[in-house]
This record gives sequence, structure tokens and C-alpha cells, in this order.
Amino acid sequence: MRVTARLSSLLLALSLGATACGLGNGASRESLVDILIVEAKLTPAEADCVANALYATPGLTADEINSFSVIDEMEPDDERAGKFALYQAAVDTAVRTCV
Repeated sequence: MRVTARLSSLLLALSLGATACGLGNGASRESLVDILIVEAKLTPAEADCVANALYATPGLTADEINSFSVIDEMEPDDERAGKFALYQAAVDTAVRTCV
């Protein structure tokens, strides 16, 4: 249950915090780490682990990770829906592994 609650918190923090802090195309991995620490209340080690896992996900570019971090859903007919599903699975795996 702790992981599920933390995952929900993390996804919300990514979408809200990333928007507020300006995470988007061209933002850095370090910006994501800072957002995860402040908004999702992760430890620096947990935030670093999650960011490393996301940025190491095969099939996702840094720009995709950054842009998907500011939204919480996507229309199924959007051409990027498959990549967004991959991003969501990567976040889920990263949180289960790192938190």
C-alpha cells in the first residue's frame, strides 16, 4: 500500500511540480531530481534512483520524459500515446524499485 500511495503522490508531484518549476523540453535530469525531493518528498537517494531509471528507459528520450512529466493523461488516439504508456510504466517500475 505504501508504494501505491507513493506512486500516486509521485505522479501528481511530477505533473504539478514539473509545471510549476518549468520542467519541459530542454530541462535537466537534475531539475527532475529537485522536483521529486521537494514535491514528492523523496529522499535525495530515492529521487536520484527514480530519475536515473527514467532517463535510462530504452525507447524514451530526455525530451519525452520531460514533456510527459507535465501531463497526467493523454488521449488514446494521440500519436504519442504509446510512448506515454511506456513513460507511465517506467515511472511505476522506478518507484517500485527505488522507493
